[in-house]
Amino acid sequence: MTIITNIEVVAVVCVAFVLGGLVKGLVGFGLPLVTVPLLSSVASIPEAVALNFLPVVFSNIIQIAETRSSRAVVARVWPLLATTAVLLYFGSIFLTVLDKQLLQAAIGVLIIGHIAFDHRDVAMDLTRKMERLALFGTGVLAAILGSVSSFAMFPSVQVLHSMRLTRNEFVLSVCLFLLLAYVALWLGLLRQGIPVAGLLLDSLFCTLPLAAGTMFGGLVRNRVSQSTFRLWVKIGLVATGAILISRQLIAWMTG
Repeated sequence: MTIITNIEVVAVVCVAFVLGGLVKGLVGFGLPLVTVPLLSSVASIPEAVALNFLPVVFSNIIQIAETRSSRAVVARVWPLLATTAVLLYFGSIFLTVLDKQLLQAAIGVLIIGHIAFDHRDVAMDLTRKMERLALFGTGVLAAILGSVSSFAMFPSVQVLHSMRLTRNEFVLSVCLFLLLAYVALWLGLLRQGIPVAGLLLDSLFCTLPLAAGTMFGGLVRNRVSQSTFRLWVKIGLVATGAILISRQLIAWMTG
């Protein structure tokens, strides 16, 4: 099975993953935040999830390996990791039963929400027990939002940032979270009979433009300040989110 069947799809896939690799390498946003909205123009949301599977797995495993010396943080953040993964596995059914345009609007809302609260300087001063409860609650909310959009980053990344983790602890926690969440989502779709396993070769192909985007990011890094690039990315993502939401609003108004 393949959905990369013509030059138009190849072009969209290559652009999506080159941009995704560029942003992932420079800014640290989740790869699907960039690729899924672009891929949704030529594929269903479950198919877009399937195409992202190996790129997400490979890119996050690399970063996990690079920060593995901070693995002790897992004992602190496991409630978030476990709760989100389990609930996303069962909640993935919503990606198959909801209207595609409604899913796109949900994606748009989540993109804008993530950007609006990206790395806010809010610190959590909680006891370990209260922190664990907060992480469980965040996992539930992230899974609910992820089940209707394929994005579980919000508010998970923001909560992890508020925990005053070291840089490596934060990177390791986020990468583990994204890896487990995406694998759970993929397995959930597979359990429902969605042929995501049949798109593994397509997903493997997507790692090539991802690698190109990551290498291109190294060139950009030497010419543009990270703060400027982050601003460009945020503007682009907010515009993308607004377009996805407006499509649903127009459909409601004209339907």
